[in-house]
Amino acid sequence: MLLLTIGLPGSGKSALLKRLGLPRPDMAVVTPDRIRWEFFGVTFDPAVEPEVWTVVRAAVRGNLRRGRSVALDATNLTRAWRSGWLRLARRYGHPVVGVHFDLSLKQVRKQNRMRVPEWVVPEAVIAEMARMLEPPTEAEGFHAVVTIRGGLDDGAVRRVQEAMVRVDGRRR
Repeated sequence: MLLLTIGLPGSGKSALLKRLGLPRPDMAVVTPDRIRWEFFGVTFDPAVEPEVWTVVRAAVRGNLRRGRSVALDATNLTRAWRSGWLRLARRYGHPVVGVHFDLSLKQVRKQNRMRVPEWVVPEAVIAEMARMLEPPTEAEGFHAVVTIRGGLDDGAVRRVQEAMVRVDGRRR
């Protein structure tokens, strides 16, 4: 299975994966933010983005090819961007669950300000990303889409877990 998080910086994507108990032996977590920090020592730098995404693609592809599930902890804002991940999952016979964080801009900004200082995203960047965000639909090729509104509570985590169990049996 490929689990794609979809949402603005600070919306709760990484927190969800921690609440799901990921990573675990049967499911890797691939996080561009972690790759930026561990490989390049930056939280964001356009100069290293090509290398960051080369590593991300290799990690996702390698795990899916081996039959291991992957959670991609990234914003995945647009249909065009998500389509590449959906094609990759299809190529290796993995179903895809999308988790869309549909929070108000006010709530995202508040959560963003609560981050460790070096991970706070400028508000202008968040506003621009909010304009780019295209909510996901199953018509894109997802086997399930779970929308989280209002924040990450136990009910939201449970709905994601249920969707993961439901679609995990659809491996080809």
